[in-house]
Amino acid sequence: MDLVRDGNALRKAGDFPRAEEAYRHATGIDPRCAYAWAELGCLMSDCRRFAEAIGSFRQVLGKVIETKACESAHEAVQLLLEIVATRPDWVRGQFSLGCAYEHLEDFRTGSHASF
Repeated sequence: MDLVRDGNALRKAGDFPRAEEAYRHATGIDPRCAYAWAELGCLMSDCRRFAEAIGSFRQVLGKVIETKACESAHEAVQLLLEIVATRPDWVRGQFSLGCAYEHLEDFRTGSHASF
């Protein structure tokens, strides 16, 4: 989808607000576009907006339920792990996992097992 590619280019250029707009526009046009939801979720996670990341990752996994404010980075990581497991070559997902682990100060090898 062109909007997702545009969002990726904007993100790479450091323009996160416009990248978010592109991803949200893509999900608005096609609410079933897992690619757009995944990229939006990674952007939200990388920006430490974990509740929003959770909502996006749930869309990818078909686990759409109401997001609560108390949801944590740990849940976002768990959901992203599920997505990455199905797409092991997805660099953006791997990068976002690393950023989330860094934010959580979880530097253990295989730390995903604790989630």
